[in-house]
Amino acid sequence: MAARPRSAYRKALRKHKLPKDCPWTLQELEDNATLATEAMCELLVTKPFFNFTTNVLNALVPCLALAPSSKIHQRVCASIHELFKGDEHGAVSLEAVEIITRFVRTRNYHLPASALETFLSLRLITELNPDAFKGTDNGTKPGSAKNKKKGVHESRKLRKVGRSPGRPCSVDRAALNV
Repeated sequence: MAARPRSAYRKALRKHKLPKDCPWTLQELEDNATLATEAMCELLVTKPFFNFTTNVLNALVPCLALAPSSKIHQRVCASIHELFKGDEHGAVSLEAVEIITRFVRTRNYHLPASALETFLSLRLITELNPDAFKGTDNGTKPGSAKNKKKGVHESRKLRKVGRSPGRPCSVDRAALNV
């Protein structure tokens, strides 16, 4: 039985061989991929508000599906962990979580455990900026219908005539033919 997986592995390797006119070896391509991944990870950690952070995250997140023993997988997990720990506002973390969860769904939730452990380094919402959440009442948005004052419906003419807020209208309704 041990011979069968090796032959399937060898067939897969033959299928993905480099073209004969390719000037690089497979090892050189792997080294370049590792170098590019490390550069993107470093960019993500040092400059999280970079213009193309979403593009960098979209390029790095599929590396979470690699074998946990690979250097690229470990480096990507470590950089996302550092990103979650160092994000002060939570915007970049939210974007990263959205991209990762979309990727997890596309893979039918099959991912190494070390990739999902990166979520454990997320900060709580109360740790981020507690002042930003004081304006809301019981989780409602500031402009929602629950927070608006219920008043008497007035026609456009009545509002336009010059009624100042908080004072009753001094214009006679009969004079406006309403």
